Amino acid sequence: FIVCGQHPAFGYVDQPPGVPLIAVSLYQLGLGAWGVRLPTALAAGALVWLGMRFARLLGGDRLASGLAGLACAIAPMLMGLVATLNTSAFDPLAWTALAYLLVKAGREDDGRALVLAGLVAGLSLEIKYSMLFWMLGLTIGLVF
Repeated sequence: FIVCGQHPAFGYVDQPPGVPLIAVSLYQLGLGAWGVRLPTALAAGALVWLGMRFARLLGGDRLASGLAGLACAIAPMLMGLVATLNTSAFDPLAWTALAYLLVKAGREDDGRALVLAGLVAGLSLEIKYSMLFWMLGLTIGLVF
């Protein structure tokens, strides 16, 4: 990713430009191995917080919110994904944020949540192309 980031492009054969640009930026700051892992650790922490918010949005109490956060924090798959900077490390946060914002828009009739959902989807497309397939599936599901 660092090498790809040193040769910026609008996209590469196997990934969009987001992760390579993050990797080269942190590499040039001289933060070392822990610095390159910092964005994924922050994404994992944000996922724990968002999971707790999502439990509250769905009507859960403090216990439900705490258990949701705990489940997110100790999920083995998440721990493996965020161990290194890669394109899949941001997927759980992006997909959970998109689901949260769509549920929030539906329950509270909040137009701003739909705009934020579009922003999250767009940013996620700069990290990994898989969000495109999810959006296509959602669109096809809504049409039929």
